[in-house]
Amino acid sequence: MAAKKKELWEGMRVLAVDEDRVCLKILEAKLRRFNYDVTPAKDGKTVLRTLGKAREPFDLVITELHMPDMDALDLIRRIAFGMGIPVIVLSAYEDTKTVRNALISSGACSYLAKPVCADQLKNIWQHVIRRKNELARNHKSCDNTVADQRVQRGIAEAEQGAKSTRMNSRTKRNDGHDSNSGKKPRLRWTKELHGKFVEAIDRLGTNIDSKS
Repeated sequence: MAAKKKELWEGMRVLAVDEDRVCLKILEAKLRRFNYDVTPAKDGKTVLRTLGKAREPFDLVITELHMPDMDALDLIRRIAFGMGIPVIVLSAYEDTKTVRNALISSGACSYLAKPVCADQLKNIWQHVIRRKNELARNHKSCDNTVADQRVQRGIAEAEQGAKSTRMNSRTKRNDGHDSNSGKKPRLRWTKELHGKFVEAIDRLGTNIDSKS
């Protein structure tokens, strides 16, 4: 008999939060029905302590909007933005528009009205996959930015090297010109100089004859 195929969401680590013990037990049971790995918590301090001590990171946090010991929206911001963990909010408030608007600034990825049906909880894994895809895209974009910076830096270094080579070549040419200018000018033999040379030789011969 063929083994049962494991569903994509099975084993995903979910931190379930609700101050109402009965609601928390029901939520935990529904999540476990779909083979989520559930850890319960009753307040904000327990949530932070559990996240901080976790050996393996949680994939998702699903929490009641009301917190007995701290501002729930502040807690959600710390989890969603600070830790990068997707957060789903549960609430029994009838004014869903107000709740949704409040959650936009907190970074929660979804809102579910209580009581939550099992089918809604079954599909919460989609938020985990979406979050991982976003992180992968951001990481790739960051890598591309770093690569572009390296290319630009390489081009700049190559241009600087070419500029230095041209300057050194120009300097050498200038040095060669200056050294040539320090030499004595080459004598140009003309007819006038030739005549004076012959005249000098004639005088020199005359002086030698008279001495002898």
